[in-house]
Amino acid sequence: MFTGEYNHTLDSKGRVSLPATFRRDLVEDESLYLFADPEGAVRIYPKAAYEQWLDEMFPKRKSSDEMYNADATNGYNPRNPNDRTKRRLIASRTREVLMDSAGRISVPQDLIAKANIDRDVTVIGEIDHIELWNAETWQSYLGSAEGEFDTLFDES
Repeated sequence: MFTGEYNHTLDSKGRVSLPATFRRDLVEDESLYLFADPEGAVRIYPKAAYEQWLDEMFPKRKSSDEMYNADATNGYNPRNPNDRTKRRLIASRTREVLMDSAGRISVPQDLIAKANIDRDVTVIGEIDHIELWNAETWQSYLGSAEGEFDTLFDES
């Protein structure tokens, strides 16, 4: 489980060191999947969490006879143009990387640009994945979200 907020720097080769507390929950030599989030972060998923997230992006659907297809791996429908577009955008914005022996990952330049990341990055735990944020963007996001914090736990 990934929790906490850490300030790090991106080196000249586009690498960032992941916090030691996060590295404990990552499997050595297992692929990590980086995704350019539309909110301005780069999400980092271990393989199992990435696969679960993909399944959530395409929820299982009832078939035309209203029988739930429990054997389906997900609800992706290749005949649905929205599903095709969503899957293409997800796949094109995702990169597979490995963590090096020093606990660093290389963030591809296109993802750095999409997230407007510069030298100073904030690394946050997001329970099932990790996020990299431009430090200023994260502070701005956090400032606007802090005012809503108390109401986020109210049931509607």
